[in-house]
Amino acid sequence: MNRKETNLQRRKDVYCVIHGDMIDSRKMAPQDRDEAGLITREKLERINEEYRSYFLSGFAIASGDDFEAVLLAQYKAPVIIQRIIKELYSTSRLRISMGIGELYTYGDTDRVNTMDGPAFHNAADAMSLLKKSKSKHWLQLSIQTNQEAQPLVNATLSLLSAVTKHWTNKQRQVVWDTERLNGDVVRLANEMNVTVNAVRKHLKAADYEAYRGAWVALEEYLVNINDTQIANADKISGYTIYLNAAYRFFDKGELKSAEESTRKALNIAESTYGQCDPILATILNKLGEVLLGLGKYDEAKSVLTRSLSIQEGLPPGRDARLHALMFLGETQYQLKDFDEARKIMAAGKEIELSIRGKRASNQFNWDGLLNKMQGA
Repeated sequence: MNRKETNLQRRKDVYCVIHGDMIDSRKMAPQDRDEAGLITREKLERINEEYRSYFLSGFAIASGDDFEAVLLAQYKAPVIIQRIIKELYSTSRLRISMGIGELYTYGDTDRVNTMDGPAFHNAADAMSLLKKSKSKHWLQLSIQTNQEAQPLVNATLSLLSAVTKHWTNKQRQVVWDTERLNGDVVRLANEMNVTVNAVRKHLKAADYEAYRGAWVALEEYLVNINDTQIANADKISGYTIYLNAAYRFFDKGELKSAEESTRKALNIAESTYGQCDPILATILNKLGEVLLGLGKYDEAKSVLTRSLSIQEGLPPGRDARLHALMFLGETQYQLKDFDEARKIMAAGKEIELSIRGKRASNQFNWDGLLNKMQGA
């Protein structure tokens, strides 16, 4: 990846990079490769949409058959990786690596192609290990954490590979359908028109409990890394450890704890990077979202307005700007300033359409709030 060597900013925090590679894509016929690339881009856009609040920079195609993203909430990586594998299984087999570390950014901190640093290098090293193995298995995953427990991570990944290596297509589909239905084997049996016992036999043959347990263990490990960092916060500086905690509290509906952690993250980032660094926008957006959930609409309005102010002069299509507009429009709606809410949502929709084209209009649900305000 070519990255400019000007305006370098070192981000002394812990970020998570996910790197994907389509196996043997260069052996495809040109037309098939182009079609696979188009499908990959569309699928990644959907994943960006669903998990956008967890990203510093969503997935982007780095080259013809590579894609990368930077996560702020590292504990979400296993869920997102599984989603990528499932979404692209019919298109291409994948190698996926993950690295944790610092970032270097160049100018616009909202795009993955303006970033570099140890997190990317660790992901690249992990990818190199996968390529050296020359495996054809559909589940190829390598994670580099630079932590003492790295051997345990490696063992867990080996377990995942061993469990899935001899799955039949039927076993794989039953496992994935079980996950799609949140473990409801009765409903799956009805969908398949078979007995519940038949579904359970497929799951047992696939060693489903070990498979699911390995993914859960990876997520818990990433959570524990963050908890350990918070416990040693007097020795470790960085806003992302608290922002990670804020995401987890928010997901669990613990909004007061989410607000406290987000404010800690904001204070640390301000102290480290100053009051006007664009990196603050993502933190302010999360704080605005939390305040919205708490019904603190005036505070949310102030925080989100500041996020937009920090981003003045930067490219208008930044995800952080669009997030701020989305949350600010909702805030104005809650404050019953319907005219201003309509104006904000219409502006956000226009920006996204002009930057990404008509196909991207669903990335942010501008029409949802606009429709909600009809007659208000």
